[in-house]
Amino acid sequence: MPSHHLQNRAASTGTDRTGPIPRAMITSQGYGLIAELIAAALLLITLSGFAVQRSQSWLAGVAIAFVALIAAVTIVIQSST
Repeated sequence: MPSHHLQNRAASTGTDRTGPIPRAMITSQGYGLIAELIAAALLLITLSGFAVQRSQSWLAGVAIAFVALIAAVTIVIQSST
């Protein structure tokens, strides 16, 4: 087998003769963006629940989801500067 085939195979498996190839790691901004998506989804769910059944528990859920969204946005802003 030609040597360039072996090199391509080693690169595709993540290892070669010198050791593992470094993988891309998720940064704090990436974690913040994931947290933003989750918090936004939770906020939409709790707002929908509050619109259907106006109870104190749904209102508390809205408040918690809103605080989580603000915290995630703050993390993204802080990590991008």
